[in-house]
Amino acid sequence: MFTLSPGLPLASLCAVVLLLSGCSDDAADPTVGTSGSTHSPTDRSQTTTGAESTTPLPTTRQLGESVTLSNGNSVTAHEYRVVSDTSDHTSGAIDIEVCTGEENISPTSFETTEPWSVISVISVGDEYHRVADVPWKYDEISPVLEPEAHIPGGECLRGWAITYAGPDDEVTTIRYRDESPRDPNHEEILWEVPRDQATE
Repeated sequence: MFTLSPGLPLASLCAVVLLLSGCSDDAADPTVGTSGSTHSPTDRSQTTTGAESTTPLPTTRQLGESVTLSNGNSVTAHEYRVVSDTSDHTSGAIDIEVCTGEENISPTSFETTEPWSVISVISVGDEYHRVADVPWKYDEISPVLEPEAHIPGGECLRGWAITYAGPDDEVTTIRYRDESPRDPNHEEILWEVPRDQATE
């Protein structure tokens, strides 16, 4: 045990106190952790990001290539064309085909044009030019498909689906994705649109 003299200078007293307590300037340093390891203040603000997504991007196919879905049906995009209706309104039209699988249990398959859309150079994120709910009348293409149709098992339906894409949208891709319960896998299928079809 140390005995302090009454005449001990203040500086010496402080040195003794520091020696006994083990204090140092690090005690007031906010960058020293409780375990004694140092770290910069910026280390505390770093966030941990999750693992990169391993979901593969869908393959972009050529027009005319058929793709069989998990439910046995097949879909094909044959052509994209910019057309004008009888009132001179211009839209993008897709020549599409849907075939029902012969193993389809029901005698007919209920199909809609809703899964179809197109992607243009101005599309951002999940923005797509979807198929119009009410098709207009056209002289230069036929048949124009209704939004809903029943297709007998083992048969195909082909026609044009009218999109909300305009003449200057420069469509690059035709997209099919059925987000209804009929397709639990929600497969996304893409077809590349040649540049000469995008704005013609």
